[in-house]
Amino acid sequence: MEVTGRLQLEAWRRRTLPPVERVRPGLWSLPVPMTGNPLRYVLCYAFESGPGVTLVDPGWPFDGGGESLTAGLATIGARPEDVTGVLVTHAHLDHHGLASWVREKSGCWVAMHEAEQEALRRQANTETSAARTRRWRDAAGIPPDADADAPPSGASGTMTPTGLTDLEADFFLGHGDDARIPGRDVRALWTPGHTPGHLCFVSPDDAVILTGDHLLPRITPNISGYAYDTLDPLGDYLDSLTVLPEHDAYEALPGHEYRFRGIAARTATVRAHHDRRLAEIHNQVAGTPGVTAWEIASQVTWSRDWAEYSGFLLTSAVGETLSHLDHLEARGAIRRQGRSPVRWFAAAPQHERTGPARLPEGMITWR
Repeated sequence: MEVTGRLQLEAWRRRTLPPVERVRPGLWSLPVPMTGNPLRYVLCYAFESGPGVTLVDPGWPFDGGGESLTAGLATIGARPEDVTGVLVTHAHLDHHGLASWVREKSGCWVAMHEAEQEALRRQANTETSAARTRRWRDAAGIPPDADADAPPSGASGTMTPTGLTDLEADFFLGHGDDARIPGRDVRALWTPGHTPGHLCFVSPDDAVILTGDHLLPRITPNISGYAYDTLDPLGDYLDSLTVLPEHDAYEALPGHEYRFRGIAARTATVRAHHDRRLAEIHNQVAGTPGVTAWEIASQVTWSRDWAEYSGFLLTSAVGETLSHLDHLEARGAIRRQGRSPVRWFAAAPQHERTGPARLPEGMITWR
């Protein structure tokens, strides 16, 4: 893998905000800060489109995000009022959070995958979200006194402030759809896993692919499982990783960190990471029959000591463990028993996963 965003890499190392950069003629990178968040900033992208601008992921709605986006647009000679459209890679606050604010300023359209809209609507129901949180904690075996926030989800999670789940798209995009940027051939690629409706955007004329959180140069996106729609989010993610190597010659423009080339190499590295974690978790289940997701997570090899995890990071780690358990179950390598908590046991392999595992209509998982 080759780092192409040298100024972004330098800023990452210095823990500062990178500059606004012209990535291609008429295509800009606009950083929006995320104060106090280990991700530090989100990279919004601006396509000049005739007299206006189309944004991809306008960014984080707190910590002066609107002012930062306004300043970034001013650098390229534009204003929020000039935005004609907003493309959302996925409905997490650091990506879609400013979409409503921009639309209020400009009257622009907003587009996302339909699954992200459904997730936002579910998260707007705080009573349902609270009940789901309780079920999720009980199923994972999280102790009542553990400092764990609401479970990760396909949208912003139950931590979303009131009003930010009210975003309604003007139209939906699916795999291969035209992103409707005037004068440009930009297409959506459906890449579920991090969220059920995650989209990447590919521009053949610019030889770039905007990867959102699907593929990042340094870290792997959190795959924590969804409350609805699929039983195997990690399987969905691994399946959708096969889409990107087709564009290996393109420069990757991620939602965080820095630009890079070598999509196929990075994809292989990410896949190898998950293979190692699957093997580690399978060994734990085989060696400790009846173990819970919480107990497994406390023994997994993480980037820091388990005692240092708390709040959302702690919950994300448990969610990541659960997604690997779900994938092992989908492959027939392990089985579950019980509900509060779910306990895991090794099983003789019976089948290999052939596609995303879907729930019957109207059903939800135990999370």
